[in-house]
Amino acid sequence: MLVHDSFRFYKSMFSRFPVKVDRNLNIFVFYFYSLALAISCLGVCLIIIILLRIIIKYKNNELVTIVFTKYDYTLAKKLQENGINLNIICIGFDCKCGHATTSYSNLIIFLSSFANPLSTLRALWCTRNDEVLSNNKLRIAKLSGLKQIIPILISQGKVAINFNDHSVYNVLYFDIAKKKSLNTIYIQHAPVGEHFPPLYHDLNILYSNDSLKKYKNPFNKEIFVLFDLRFLDIDKSDNSEEFENTVLICTNILDSTEEIVKTAESLASHGYKIILRPHPRDNRSLPKLESITISQGNSLWFDLNKSQIILANESAVFLEAAYLDKLFYKCAYFSSTLDNYDFIKNGAITREYFDFPSVLKDLKDNYLSYNKNKIEYYIGNVINWELKMTELKQKIYNIND
Repeated sequence: MLVHDSFRFYKSMFSRFPVKVDRNLNIFVFYFYSLALAISCLGVCLIIIILLRIIIKYKNNELVTIVFTKYDYTLAKKLQENGINLNIICIGFDCKCGHATTSYSNLIIFLSSFANPLSTLRALWCTRNDEVLSNNKLRIAKLSGLKQIIPILISQGKVAINFNDHSVYNVLYFDIAKKKSLNTIYIQHAPVGEHFPPLYHDLNILYSNDSLKKYKNPFNKEIFVLFDLRFLDIDKSDNSEEFENTVLICTNILDSTEEIVKTAESLASHGYKIILRPHPRDNRSLPKLESITISQGNSLWFDLNKSQIILANESAVFLEAAYLDKLFYKCAYFSSTLDNYDFIKNGAITREYFDFPSVLKDLKDNYLSYNKNKIEYYIGNVINWELKMTELKQKIYNIND
């Protein structure tokens, strides 16, 4: 089943982490669509199909991308701004719509799932013997809606560009694009580890030699090494004096909130200003303390430019920090000593810290705990970005030849 197949990478990548399941929500979703099936007998689904045909519009662009996060939207915009005529379709959030950008809310997506409630209900019912699927009924419902509208959205396209290779929504987008005989392009959106899926798009745009080494290519798909798009047009102005006593703490869901708060309070007691930036997927509540400012809605680059010292454990934010010549300290005591990105293995990070006193000592000494010469291995040749972007355009526009 196409909707269930979308979880093929999700299962292998995220089954390692505990999932908090809202069983009441799962039950509600199932019975909600059961009711919808009964209502459809009155012809409501036909009305919904007609409404969707009116609401959903497509543009006559050969290049199309569907993005499901604001983060991926910023990367797609970078391609537009550098001369690639790309039709961007945003799903689930509002974006600043230009002449080649449209957006659709989650409400429209779920409305689309009622266009064929029997198919949606079948997809929900068939999850009962699969723990991962049964814990994701809301995602199943959204995927069922996307299954209805994605074929319409890409109907005039010839090339589908994808900024994520493992999200269930992006995998469904890829599967539908291939069924519609579109050529597919994957553009890496973040640093990767060894556990990422093998390359499976027709053309795969990677960030660096690190990505080239870590990605497996059993199907001999075409590869082009670009550079990390996130570093394009980044302001490297020196503000070290203005924010020399500001510490940015970047966390992820594996980190101990107790250790983070203790570190923040200890730094504040030594005269440092603290900005705490939780990972976007970390929804844990943190205590509200006068000594801590919690970043909300700011881009990572904005927060980095408002600080001079960066603390994190297992985070690719190290690359951005090093690129901007910030002081960075890997706090292994936030959770455990992890090295999924091979920063320590490859000598990019030269020291990690297992207690706060060690961090404080090196912080006061302005100790540089990383090797700046290793950064290009991870982010690619950003310096020659204009030449690389020209080569990228040629690769994209020639994919149909």
